[in-house]
Parts: sequence; C-alpha cells; structure tokens
Amino acid sequence: MSDINWNELPTSFNLYLTLKGHYYLNELINRFLYYDLIFQDTPIFDINYFNSLKEDFPKSNSEGVRNLEFRKGFVKLFFEYLKTMESKQPNQVQKIYGKVLGNIISNIYEEMERI
Repeated sequence: MSDINWNELPTSFNLYLTLKGHYYLNELINRFLYYDLIFQDTPIFDINYFNSLKEDFPKSNSEGVRNLEFRKGFVKLFFEYLKTMESKQPNQVQKIYGKVLGNIISNIYEEMERI
C-alpha cells in the first residue's frame, strides 16, 4: 500500500535502516555542509521564504568559492523555513515523531561556531 492511500498514519510498522541511512542519521544530519547543500534540492512552499532564500543565496566568486559567513547565515534562514514547515505538520505526525529540528539546529549552530 502506498502512503498516498493512507487516511491516517499506521500505528505499527517496520523500519529498516540501510548503511546509507545510518550514515545520514549519525553523520550528515548534524553537519553544516549537509544543509548547505540540500537546500538546492528542497522544495520551498512558502513564497516569502522562497524569495528571501533566493535573494540571500550566497553567490560564488569568479573561482567558484562562496563566502563562508554568508553560507552560515543562509543555513540559519533555511532552518527558520524548516521550523515553520515542521510546525505545520499534522498533530498525528508530531505526536509520533515529535519535533526533530531542535537538537539538529543546536548541533549545527555549535558546528558553525567551530568553523
């Protein structure tokens, strides 16, 4: 059965984590560079955030290098968008999975301070 056909989330299901998933969950999910890159593949459904992110996206110089401080600021704005979208998740989803961005954001901000 496809998730498209669900009227509500199942209360029991089996999850299997691949090696790639393990790497994402234990390494990439807490790395600044991951969010610096995934923005480019993430649909932005809020027009105000879309315009802000589009305007603030750090441009590359003639050698293809993007300013690190602008990249950090951009990732912070991207997290604001993600938090907004997380808060719009149905209550049933939040009840099962909780809000996951809080810990991730604090870990990313700590990493950005070290960079």
